[in-house]
Amino acid sequence: MLIAGHMVLAYFLTQPFVKKWHIQYSLPLLLAAAVLPDLDFIFYPIVTHHTLTHSITFWSLICVGLILIRRLEGLPYVVAIMSHFLIGDLITGNPTLLYGFSDQTFGNFRSAIISQFGQDIGMLYWSAVDAIMVCLFGLYAVWKKNIPSIFSFSLRHVLVLGIVVLTIFVGTLKSQILYVTQSQNEITYAAYAMIILSQIVFAVIIIRGTKRNSLKVLTHRPVP
Repeated sequence: MLIAGHMVLAYFLTQPFVKKWHIQYSLPLLLAAAVLPDLDFIFYPIVTHHTLTHSITFWSLICVGLILIRRLEGLPYVVAIMSHFLIGDLITGNPTLLYGFSDQTFGNFRSAIISQFGQDIGMLYWSAVDAIMVCLFGLYAVWKKNIPSIFSFSLRHVLVLGIVVLTIFVGTLKSQILYVTQSQNEITYAAYAMIILSQIVFAVIIIRGTKRNSLKVLTHRPVP
């Protein structure tokens, strides 16, 4: 999955117990936690993607510590982090979940598609999964009208989210541009168009929000 897909997955997974146990959380920090494992892009080639930061061995102590310190309030962020590689990347990637103990990769479905149909179809599958996740989130947002704007939370939390997303974007930019320019394939262009559109739609939803008070905060202008 890509940035938006991971964030949508984390949001959906955390909502049932957040509502049941009335856990207070910060949406910007939840979304940032959902993509934290992809910070390995900035350490490439020292750290290979889908290895250290996409493993249970790396995150287990950090997440246990977060639960011990924050208790229930830390649970949404733990779920967001773990959902990245235990669900999201099992669908579209092949993380080494036991990195440090085993080189075994898991969730090789996309790899099987690539080996049978080629890299471009694998890219199209990857982008389609993200697009589907964003579409589901959009339908949910319109139906429930309960998505708060990220700007209704602390600006420090919004800044953290912005830094994490920007860092990942910069880390992946060179390789993605290189892939597109070398591919020169209509399927690849379609896949990346889908990717860009999905990220934009998701960004618009979380920036504006669908709660009435979220929209008022962003659209209200004082009368002169």
